[in-house]
Parts: sequence; structure tokens; C-alpha cells
Amino acid sequence: MRILAILLMLLCAAPAGAQCQGSTFSGPVAFPTQLSFEPAQPLAGQAVTALLGPAIEEDVSYDMVRVGNIVNVTGSLRLFDGLPPPPHINELALSSFPPGSYTVNLQLTYNAAICTPISGSFVVGGGNAMSAPTLGWPMLVALSGYLLAIAALRIRRRGRAGNPVV
Repeated sequence: MRILAILLMLLCAAPAGAQCQGSTFSGPVAFPTQLSFEPAQPLAGQAVTALLGPAIEEDVSYDMVRVGNIVNVTGSLRLFDGLPPPPHINELALSSFPPGSYTVNLQLTYNAAICTPISGSFVVGGGNAMSAPTLGWPMLVALSGYLLAIAALRIRRRGRAGNPVV
């Protein structure tokens, strides 16, 4: 019990984090430091989502403005009262884009403190890519079995007709 109390005191006394200077929150809190995109290589017209990591307990409310190939996102981290939700990756739905290279600049605030800006980029390819259909393992096994059965029937028929099997 004593160890649990010491651990709880250490957690509550942890610094607020270096990414948001001037934050008034005194408890332990993680701030997003990574920006990635899903899909990683979008096609023209495909919706792009920015993923903020690492996983944090806070949600992000945001606004987005696109000027040419620059996407400026401003947002704020919202602290929960009471028991916070489990840590999660925040997803920011950006939009669909025409072919080109894009840079996303993200500026967050937390309790009126300005956080360190985060930037990332992605490339949107052409929209006329074609994909070849593929079969899963169960269909591949079924198709192989079907072909083997046909081959066995043909061999059997040749044997009945008096034709030598070659």
C-alpha cells in the first residue's frame, strides 16, 4: 500500500511536458509529437486522415485551412474532468486532394498555452491506378482441388475408352 501511495505521488508530481510551454495543468500529460497520414500514399480524390501520435488521453478539436499545397491545422487539446478515456491516436479528417505534394502544419494549444508546431507531408498520386484482383488462400485451395478433380476425371475417362494414358 505504501509503494502504491509513493507511485501515485510521483505520477502527480511529474512535469506537464515540454511541448506546451506555459500550460497551467500540473498533472502528468502527454502531448502529440508525431504526424502521419492514412492512407500513406493516397490517390487523387481519396480522403486523407492525419494521425496524431503517440496515443494520448485528450481529444483534439481542430479547424483546417488549405492554401495551395499547404494545409494549416489549428486545434486545441481538451482535458477531461474526472476519469479520462484510455489513450488513443487522434484522427483528423483532412479532405481529398488532387495529385501533388502537400505539407500539413499543425499548431495546437492546451489551456491557453501554445504547443510546439508539428509538420508532416504526403504525396497524392494519380487517380487512374488499376489493381489486379487476387484470391485468398481458401479460394486458391478450392480452385486447385477443382482443377485436380477435372484432371482425374479426364484420366479416368481415357482409361475406360481403351485409350492409353499418356
